[in-house]
Amino acid sequence: MALNDIKDWQKRLGLFPVPLRSDFDQSGPFVLLNGFKGSFCLAFEQERTSDSVRSIAWSSNVGHYIVWGEESVEVRRWDRPGSIERYDSQSIDEQLEAFHEYLERDSPTSALSVIVHGVKVFRSLRTALGSGIDGGDALKVFLFLLACACKGGRRESVNLKEWSLESEAAEYASQLNEADWTSLLRELTEGRPLERLGVQVDLLLRHASGLLFQEAHFEALLSPARQLNFDFSVPEPAKLSTSSTGIGLHFTPPVLARSLVEESLAEFDLSKMQSISIFDPACGSGEFLREALRQLRLLGYPGHIKLCGWDISDPACSMARFGLAWDTDGDSSVTVEIHNRNSLNLDHPWPSRLDLVLMNPPFVSWEGMTEDQRSSIKHILGKGLQKRPDLSAAFLLKASESLRQGGVVGTILPASFFGAASTHKLRAELGSRLSAKLIARLGSHGLFQGALVDAGFYIARWEDQPSHSPVVLWSDYKASSISAALRSLRKARQAAVPSAYPVVANGFSIYTHPGLGSDSQSWAPRPYGPLKLLRSLSHLPRVRDLFDVQQGARTGLNKAFVISNYDWSNLPAEEREFFRPAVLNQSLRDGLLKAEVYVFFPHGQYEIPDEVTLRRVIKAYAKRFLLPYKDELKSRASVPGRWWELTRHRKWQVEIKPKIVSSYFGDRGSFAWDSSGEYVVVQGFGWLPRRALTSRTLSRRLALAYLAMLNSKLFSMLLAATSNNVAGGQWDLSPRFVGDIPLPRLQDAQLIEDLSRIGAKIHGGLFAELSEDAWDEVVRGAYSISE
Repeated sequence: MALNDIKDWQKRLGLFPVPLRSDFDQSGPFVLLNGFKGSFCLAFEQERTSDSVRSIAWSSNVGHYIVWGEESVEVRRWDRPGSIERYDSQSIDEQLEAFHEYLERDSPTSALSVIVHGVKVFRSLRTALGSGIDGGDALKVFLFLLACACKGGRRESVNLKEWSLESEAAEYASQLNEADWTSLLRELTEGRPLERLGVQVDLLLRHASGLLFQEAHFEALLSPARQLNFDFSVPEPAKLSTSSTGIGLHFTPPVLARSLVEESLAEFDLSKMQSISIFDPACGSGEFLREALRQLRLLGYPGHIKLCGWDISDPACSMARFGLAWDTDGDSSVTVEIHNRNSLNLDHPWPSRLDLVLMNPPFVSWEGMTEDQRSSIKHILGKGLQKRPDLSAAFLLKASESLRQGGVVGTILPASFFGAASTHKLRAELGSRLSAKLIARLGSHGLFQGALVDAGFYIARWEDQPSHSPVVLWSDYKASSISAALRSLRKARQAAVPSAYPVVANGFSIYTHPGLGSDSQSWAPRPYGPLKLLRSLSHLPRVRDLFDVQQGARTGLNKAFVISNYDWSNLPAEEREFFRPAVLNQSLRDGLLKAEVYVFFPHGQYEIPDEVTLRRVIKAYAKRFLLPYKDELKSRASVPGRWWELTRHRKWQVEIKPKIVSSYFGDRGSFAWDSSGEYVVVQGFGWLPRRALTSRTLSRRLALAYLAMLNSKLFSMLLAATSNNVAGGQWDLSPRFVGDIPLPRLQDAQLIEDLSRIGAKIHGGLFAELSEDAWDEVVRGAYSISE
């Protein structure tokens, strides 16, 4: 059969195979790693295996154990004792992708995973140690417990130097009596006895320790010590505190570390390198360094490997040393240096002439930085400092300066880096120095526990003559799309032919983009089809040529200024005049505005000169909504001259005249025609016609025609080519994203008439009843393109 070799599984599914027990054993079984779901153990055996293989899958933190035979395939899921699924081998061979999709859908619940079990043991350990031991020290004892479990359970058998453990770990562990220690070891290794799932600690450390250390680190630093739940209850997952630590503490998911390392190492001819030096300036638990070591071994690299990591967190450094000690196991061809250092401290110069910098630097906004961090980033960026960059920008610049010629930087970055004005100069500097090899936008905002982060990859090499033609990957907001995209990227790389690109699928695109990453212009990846459409319409005017897209008001405190329709209708009639219906995301659906909320608007003819007048003319509203928040309103950072006014009312909203409006985030149906002009945009934007479009106020007929254009499928595709997905899949409709979208200047009377009829139905609440085909045909005609 075609699937009797692990390379066939790798090639056809784009999975990353890792030997189950040792990097040096290529005979199998294997763990085939995918993404966030769908990883599994694979063995090539004829004989039937016992139900105990479920413990192997569970300990390795994958969903299934699969035995491939000439005639049949056995599939066991770790949470189903005694249950075996059998399939015909030929049918699986013929429908391999469908079979893998089934494994992704059929993944066991993470609530009972070996990671949750490990965190539960850590909590038991903290309880046994007592409140006198802080979380960081308890974490070191937890590492000692894992080492002890590998050595048969005796505390005396653990060689601290061999495991890179500190003496404090053994000292604190010795404070526990023998009964407590034995109980902890039993809890760790027996796992879930009712389901007949035991922990194979060597597999846990080899395949799942990255996630376990991440969860334990959060538990140690950001959760208070507490008593455990009763044994028969499901333990709570480790949780992040809602308070910020100020250091951008986000551990790298193994799937991302794996792909970034793989793509970065692909830029080297390892056969010509006698040694390789790898540095991670924000190493956390050492996930990048451990993954680099593993992949170099799997590639059969014979040279010396130097791994260096710094991190601001001492417990993280302890985990990194421990994990790398387990991986190296006394291998003299590997040198490891882990230091507890702040990589932006100017007293700590980075290593120089590095072969490879791998990192997931802390993502901290300018507003979230300490004064010391701001001072450091100003010094590091120097003349390249613009506006308010993220802290990660300083790491990237320092990384580029630490490479040798031919060196590579592979980093995870905030996706905003690719297009933000604050990194304009930095992009120019990097583009002149480095050749971009991979630029990726990962799409999902839920990749990092406890944070909504829009992240991307940037891999670049220092070359004498930069040749910018990087591979570009764009993924939408779904985590499943990222997994599929990274598998497809792996398959395309293995094909090693130009015809492998583009790869266009539902939810992601992979293609080459000559010139991207070479200058200060936006590097933001976009979906391939919409980007191609955008380029074909470069001869047309842009949105910014025809409309002045203006941001809506900033109230400064919505709960004081924005009230419901019900509350507004119950105010005295003379007070209701000081309000206007508001445009918020929830008040605009399917291209139709609904007066569901009202905003207090004491501007223009309704200006209130002083507080005495305020209390007199809007007595009921002031008493209930404004006065209770007086102190909070007065303390606003940009408080206007009168505390009862909006922070930014926007002068263009004072005059009541018809206008097109949009929500702040949206897609089709997020544009509406304010025919009366009375709405005040609060969360969203107003589209004001420029003279190039009309010298008069936008006529109803022309406005409805553009309403049909903006809510069309074609305009939605163009949004995808210029804007960013936010959580939930909507597009950011800010001027900086929509301004460059091609938009025809409508002049043909019949075309305007056809479009305005569609717009009239949208404005009348009949969006869902429109014929999509007829609508698309008219809009394509306006753009002069065929289907």
